Amino acid sequence: MRRDRAPFWGLFHPGVDHPRRGPASSSSVLLRSLIIALFLLGFFRCTVALAQGPAQAVVLVSADEHAPPGRVRAFATHIERAARMAGYGVMREPVGWAEGRVSELGTLSVDRVDAFRRVERLIIAARANTAGLMESRALAELHRAATLTRSLADVPGAAAWIAEVQTTLGITAAQAGLPDLAEDAFARAATLDPSRGVRAAEAPPAVVERAAGILAAVARRPRGSFEVRATSAGARVFLDDREVGLAPRIVRAPVGTHVLRVEAPGMTPWGSVLDVLEGRRPPVVVELAPDRLVASARRLVAASARFDPVDALHQGASLGVDAVWLARVGAGPEDRALLIRCTNGGCDEPQRLALDEVPFVLSAATPRPWEAVRVGQGTGAIWLDGRAVQPPPPEVVPFYRRWYVWAGLAVLAGGAAAAIAAAAQPDAQQVYEVEVVPGAVLGSGSP
Repeated sequence: MRRDRAPFWGLFHPGVDHPRRGPASSSSVLLRSLIIALFLLGFFRCTVALAQGPAQAVVLVSADEHAPPGRVRAFATHIERAARMAGYGVMREPVGWAEGRVSELGTLSVDRVDAFRRVERLIIAARANTAGLMESRALAELHRAATLTRSLADVPGAAAWIAEVQTTLGITAAQAGLPDLAEDAFARAATLDPSRGVRAAEAPPAVVERAAGILAAVARRPRGSFEVRATSAGARVFLDDREVGLAPRIVRAPVGTHVLRVEAPGMTPWGSVLDVLEGRRPPVVVELAPDRLVASARRLVAASARFDPVDALHQGASLGVDAVWLARVGAGPEDRALLIRCTNGGCDEPQRLALDEVPFVLSAATPRPWEAVRVGQGTGAIWLDGRAVQPPPPEVVPFYRRWYVWAGLAVLAGGAAAAIAAAAQPDAQQVYEVEVVPGAVLGSGSP
């Protein structure tokens, strides 16, 4: 008799009954739900893996001073092929990759850019307090905003934000009856951003007129000059968010407050708020520091040249790669190389490779203790030179760590304990002699 089967009936509709078998049992509903959950989990993991792309591995091949270049290139090709067969995307030049990422994403952190949001909130709160005739509270908030914007001089757009804070400060100071503070604030704003004036809707006509007069006076101010020098090649110089050329550069600007910023490829931007005086001031020498990503890539290359897997693994983690493969090609008579593969879990022992073998057939990397990795590096260096690896001398074990010493002491202690126990027991064959005296009465002390 034919059995009615519906293997996929209700798989995606667990609450629907079978047309012939009737209501579904609770165990079958649970099984169907489990199958659906596993299917969705596998689909999600595959989607995430495809979105993230293959894992990245940095492959760096260093060589002894007298190693043939052809040998180095051949080993590099084989090891990169092995990394690809292991499922990694190969990164050959970490410094170039880091510089490209910096030029693509910029060197500024999100936190520094988001700091301008705090400045904006302080300006909005100060304007609200000024409108509510709470000038003292508004001046305190604008003071915090001015301090914060001065610390962000290396961020593009800082000059415009400082000018905005100074303009708001001038309006609030004029309303509070502080004309000197208002004029200084309007002058700083006019120097930093001449296009930012006080609009009619922002202040009374007298304040608007006074701000316009200060703006015209700033435009007629004498000019000062200074030279900008940078330690990095290709450094660009910006004054008040306007590029003025490459360093070294002589910059001329009206007397007053300005924002100087210097940028270079792969370097962290430098910025400062300075006061330009009439005439010639001393040169400004800017020493740019490498970007964190570029610095980590350079330290990774240096660790590869030293064949230092510990530092290489640390710098590779800073770059966000999944694995670091270090290879050292020898200069001996034979084509030999050492390979150390490091992942987030640690590094495996150095693997000896010969060019005439199949170097891309590699077992899975197994993290080893660092001491084992260092010992493997020492013996591997001898192997690279073509010399025979001498076995290490036997370890000298102190007498108190030798087993037979303690075994003998245990036997002696056991024998001594047995002798003492035997001496303490009474003699089972001891004979007592009783002398009977005639006429003596038992129990009395006299005869």
